[in-house]
Amino acid sequence: QTSYISTPWFEMYLKSRLQLILNFNFFLIFAEDQKELKPAARITNYIISSVRFMNSLRANWLDPEVYHLHPTKTNTEQFRKYLRFLPKRVSSYGAFVQNAYPLDMSQYDRLFNSTRIPKHECDLLVSNHNNIRHIVVIKNGHYYKVNILEKNGDLLSAEMIASIMKYLCEDLNEEENPYPLGYFTADKRDRWATIREQIE
Repeated sequence: QTSYISTPWFEMYLKSRLQLILNFNFFLIFAEDQKELKPAARITNYIISSVRFMNSLRANWLDPEVYHLHPTKTNTEQFRKYLRFLPKRVSSYGAFVQNAYPLDMSQYDRLFNSTRIPKHECDLLVSNHNNIRHIVVIKNGHYYKVNILEKNGDLLSAEMIASIMKYLCEDLNEEENPYPLGYFTADKRDRWATIREQIE
């Protein structure tokens, strides 16, 4: 564990039987699209940006998340150089002295290739980073597995991703699924666990 709050947080989070929506799930609100791009183009941009972020995360290229009490003093290149000269085992203490507090980023990896599986009494977090090349696109209650990475892990070209998203967004005209599986994920956890066991 990288943080003293990780274990109690996970226990509280995974043992709760409440619905995830509104109780736990974070959500994103995107700024208004000034360029007024079509949905397929916007989705393509999100996919490419997300994969770039994922690759930066996995290569350890991201700057640490730090809460700066006095950002004019510590959110500077000079402060970062100061920390680089400190041994890793004491660099956090060096930041504390300057009123900068490194935040736990250990869960960032769960942003990708991870899922929460409903179980009775306590859910299960599962991550799989072994050669995963796809995303799941949900449209009208239908699920589409879309490869966005080459076999070697490289991102498909922007043009290729855009053409796939255009097909899914504009050209594919499937009727709405009358029995969308996604509804169950918003139910109370024990009931969703029972339904999932029956589906498996």
